[in-house]
Amino acid sequence: MLVLGAGIWVVLLGGCATWQPLALSPEPEYWARPGELRVTLEDGSSLELDEGYLTEDAVVGILDGEEVAYPLAGVREVERRETNGALVNASVMALTVVGLVATWAVLPKPKGIHSSEPVGSTYP
Repeated sequence: MLVLGAGIWVVLLGGCATWQPLALSPEPEYWARPGELRVTLEDGSSLELDEGYLTEDAVVGILDGEEVAYPLAGVREVERRETNGALVNASVMALTVVGLVATWAVLPKPKGIHSSEPVGSTYP
Protein backbone atom coordinates (compact mmCIF):
# COMPACT_ATOMS: atom_id res chain seq x y z
CA MET A 1 0.00 0.00 0.00
CA LEU A 2 2.87 2.36 0.86
CA VAL A 3 4.58 1.66 -2.48
CA LEU A 4 1.34 2.37 -4.33
CA GLY A 5 0.95 5.68 -2.48
CA ALA A 6 4.54 6.68 -3.24
CA GLY A 7 4.02 5.80 -6.91
CA ILE A 8 0.91 7.98 -7.08
CA TRP A 9 2.85 10.90 -5.56
CA VAL A 10 5.64 10.55 -8.14
CA VAL A 11 3.19 10.46 -11.06
CA LEU A 12 1.08 13.38 -9.87
CA LEU A 13 3.93 15.65 -8.84
CA GLY A 14 5.97 14.81 -11.94
CA GLY A 15 3.00 15.83 -14.06
CA CYS A 16 2.99 19.24 -12.37
CA ALA A 17 6.14 20.38 -14.18
CA THR A 18 6.24 21.74 -17.72
CA TRP A 19 8.92 23.05 -20.06
CA GLN A 20 8.74 26.84 -20.53
CA PRO A 21 10.79 28.59 -23.25
CA LEU A 22 13.37 31.18 -22.19
CA ALA A 23 14.21 34.32 -24.13
CA LEU A 24 17.72 34.15 -25.59
CA SER A 25 18.48 37.77 -24.86
CA PRO A 26 21.85 39.30 -24.04
CA GLU A 27 20.14 41.54 -21.46
CA PRO A 28 21.01 40.57 -17.85
CA GLU A 29 17.36 40.71 -16.72
CA TYR A 30 16.66 37.73 -19.00
CA TRP A 31 19.48 35.58 -17.65
CA ALA A 32 18.01 32.51 -16.02
CA ARG A 33 18.61 31.37 -12.47
CA PRO A 34 20.22 27.92 -12.31
CA GLY A 35 17.84 25.03 -12.91
CA GLU A 36 17.03 22.13 -15.21
CA LEU A 37 17.26 23.30 -18.82
CA ARG A 38 16.43 21.58 -22.10
CA VAL A 39 18.62 22.95 -24.90
CA THR A 40 17.87 22.46 -28.61
CA LEU A 41 20.92 23.08 -30.77
CA GLU A 42 20.85 24.46 -34.33
CA ASP A 43 21.41 20.93 -35.74
CA GLY A 44 18.14 19.83 -34.06
CA SER A 45 19.73 17.71 -31.33
CA SER A 46 18.56 18.35 -27.80
CA LEU A 47 20.03 17.77 -24.36
CA GLU A 48 19.13 18.40 -20.75
CA LEU A 49 21.43 20.32 -18.45
CA ASP A 50 21.39 20.20 -14.66
CA GLU A 51 22.05 23.48 -12.84
CA GLY A 52 21.85 25.22 -16.22
CA TYR A 53 21.78 28.99 -16.69
CA LEU A 54 22.19 31.62 -19.40
CA THR A 55 25.01 34.11 -19.67
CA GLU A 56 25.18 36.93 -22.18
CA ASP A 57 26.72 34.62 -24.80
CA ALA A 58 26.27 30.99 -23.73
CA VAL A 59 24.13 28.33 -22.07
CA VAL A 60 26.08 26.77 -19.22
CA GLY A 61 25.26 23.69 -17.14
CA ILE A 62 26.16 20.19 -16.02
CA LEU A 63 25.93 17.34 -18.53
CA ASP A 64 26.95 13.82 -17.44
CA GLY A 65 28.77 15.25 -14.41
CA GLU A 66 30.86 17.74 -16.42
CA GLU A 67 30.33 21.48 -16.77
CA VAL A 68 29.63 22.42 -20.39
CA ALA A 69 28.92 25.67 -22.25
CA TYR A 70 27.19 26.08 -25.60
CA PRO A 71 27.50 29.40 -27.46
CA LEU A 72 24.10 31.04 -27.99
CA ALA A 73 24.94 31.34 -31.71
CA GLY A 74 24.61 27.53 -31.96
CA VAL A 75 21.43 27.27 -29.85
CA ARG A 76 17.94 27.22 -31.36
CA GLU A 77 15.89 27.08 -28.14
CA VAL A 78 16.29 26.88 -24.35
CA GLU A 79 13.47 25.70 -22.07
CA ARG A 80 13.31 25.57 -18.28
CA ARG A 81 11.41 22.97 -16.27
CA GLU A 82 8.89 24.93 -14.21
CA THR A 83 6.63 23.58 -11.49
CA ASN A 84 3.00 24.66 -11.53
CA GLY A 85 2.22 25.53 -7.89
CA ALA A 86 -1.54 25.29 -8.35
CA LEU A 87 -1.28 21.74 -9.70
CA VAL A 88 1.04 20.73 -6.87
CA ASN A 89 -1.41 22.12 -4.29
CA ALA A 90 -4.38 20.40 -5.96
CA SER A 91 -2.47 17.11 -6.07
CA VAL A 92 -1.53 17.32 -2.40
CA MET A 93 -5.12 18.08 -1.40
CA ALA A 94 -6.53 15.27 -3.58
CA LEU A 95 -4.05 12.73 -2.19
CA THR A 96 -4.84 13.84 1.36
CA VAL A 97 -8.56 13.29 0.79
CA VAL A 98 -7.92 9.89 -0.85
CA GLY A 99 -5.67 8.90 2.06
CA LEU A 100 -8.23 9.92 4.66
CA VAL A 101 -11.04 8.07 2.89
CA ALA A 102 -8.88 4.95 2.46
CA THR A 103 -7.87 5.06 6.12
CA TRP A 104 -11.49 5.45 7.22
CA ALA A 105 -12.52 2.54 4.96
CA VAL A 106 -10.00 0.07 6.43
CA LEU A 107 -10.27 1.00 10.11
CA PRO A 108 -12.58 -1.16 12.23
CA LYS A 109 -15.88 0.56 12.93
CA PRO A 110 -16.74 1.08 16.62
CA LYS A 111 -19.81 -0.64 18.01
CA GLY A 112 -22.38 1.58 19.60
CA ILE A 113 -24.98 4.18 18.74
CA HIS A 114 -24.42 4.12 14.99
CA SER A 115 -23.82 0.40 14.73
CA SER A 116 -26.43 -2.13 13.74
CA GLU A 117 -25.52 -4.16 16.84
CA PRO A 118 -26.39 -2.65 20.23
CA VAL A 119 -23.63 -2.52 22.85
CA GLY A 120 -24.04 -5.18 25.53
CA SER A 121 -26.98 -6.73 23.72
CA THR A 122 -28.48 -9.79 25.34
CA TYR A 123 -30.71 -10.62 22.39
CA PRO A 124 -30.17 -14.03 20.79
